[in-house]
Amino acid sequence: MTVIERFEKEYQSYHDMSPKRRQEQCRELRLFSEFAGKDGPEECRAQDFRLYLAELVDAGLHVNTVRKRGNFIRPFFSWCYQAGVISGEDLMAMRAIDNPKGASNQSMPKPYKAKELKRFWSELDARWPYRDEKWWKRWRAGRSKYSKVETHVMRLQLEAIVALALDCGLRRSEIYHLDIDDMHFDNEFVIVRPRTERDNEKNRLREVPHTEESRTRVRDWLEMRRELGPDHDRPWLSAFANQAEGGWLKAISLERFKTLMRTIGDWELHRFRHTCATNWLRAGMDLEVVSRLIGHASLQQTLAYADIVGDDIAKQVVKNEGRFRLMTGREVAA
Repeated sequence: MTVIERFEKEYQSYHDMSPKRRQEQCRELRLFSEFAGKDGPEECRAQDFRLYLAELVDAGLHVNTVRKRGNFIRPFFSWCYQAGVISGEDLMAMRAIDNPKGASNQSMPKPYKAKELKRFWSELDARWPYRDEKWWKRWRAGRSKYSKVETHVMRLQLEAIVALALDCGLRRSEIYHLDIDDMHFDNEFVIVRPRTERDNEKNRLREVPHTEESRTRVRDWLEMRRELGPDHDRPWLSAFANQAEGGWLKAISLERFKTLMRTIGDWELHRFRHTCATNWLRAGMDLEVVSRLIGHASLQQTLAYADIVGDDIAKQVVKNEGRFRLMTGREVAA
């Protein structure tokens, strides 16, 4: 097994990267090693990386594109150090390589469009449909096997998870570590607490409005969870039928939680959070309020969402220019 193959198996699968992003990252690593004239990227060093970024800039690529391609390479070397493939000195030298001058260090958010959200709910319906009332009566009466409850449980659980990202703007790790009391549907707010001293420095405790939609989804899930009666107080269940009897009622591991969206398709939970922040700004919420609710460490991070909304306004003005001319009675200039 090559080092890149180990990287794909150990790093990319653990971080739940989409198939497209996996392919892009591996392609970039291979291009990098080819440029350096090495058999594999693990043999490349900081000087090779510096020259590679400079070559991309010289080729006419935008500095932010070069930054993005360089950021595909950096995690590989962090993994290589953890795997014992390179030394700590090599890793520090690689990390010392700066992005091209003029490049932004903030990645642009990628909110889902309305058509994409509609497709998501259609794919969720197809993969994890609701069970009808007739089936539920049989299950509650003990005349149906537990394994058959998987579909409905997964549906309700995923709806609650997505609602907490899409309507409340929570991160995946924040959703996973929520306590039931902090996300309960009787609350007006979802309470997001820092879990470590390091978290407390970056992300303080915050209260995010619990919308009608998110409360409804969470209520449906918690009532289902109560009926199942797991022997722990964690909100999320493993809920996969291909386990030992009763095993699917255990608290889900973080690794399994990261892969839940992949059971539906090529969807990223973090992009639902992007969608939430963008929609808040489109609805007229102040930038400072959005920054506080979304849990950004600085206002600069939130400005990237404002750029998207600004682009929307510019596009809408161009789209409606013809209508304005008709309304004002102005002729189009020859």
